[in-house]
Amino acid sequence: MVQAVMAQPFAFFYTVGMTPVLGYELVLIGLPRDLAGSFLNTLAARLRETTIADGELIEDLSNLPLKLRTQQVVDASTGEDLREALALAFSLGYAPTSFRQVLWPDPMGRFPDEAGYDYPCSQNVLDVIGPDRTQH
Repeated sequence: MVQAVMAQPFAFFYTVGMTPVLGYELVLIGLPRDLAGSFLNTLAARLRETTIADGELIEDLSNLPLKLRTQQVVDASTGEDLREALALAFSLGYAPTSFRQVLWPDPMGRFPDEAGYDYPCSQNVLDVIGPDRTQH
């Protein structure tokens, strides 16, 4: 399942249900809902069949190259929306310990972890969801 959180100014999306199969959930920030859901569902299916390393370019899912980066689930300072996602997972009988974030490039092809990245959405999960829910 893909859950959307329409935070302002950038929405984020996360999967629920991948941890029992793959050991993590997927997160994507800042793309339109129709694209994000499609990317996450297609990528989840692919990851069930093959391994994709962090930083490896994924060039055949869309007209944008994508990359993955693994992040550990952080403590109670994690934004409320992500805590809600974790609570949903707990209710399903598992506890995610990490997630893999889907990264996309700026108009010049640079990713958030590269020098010169220039796009209003930093793609930093905590920048977007933050612990202060009043920004949503």
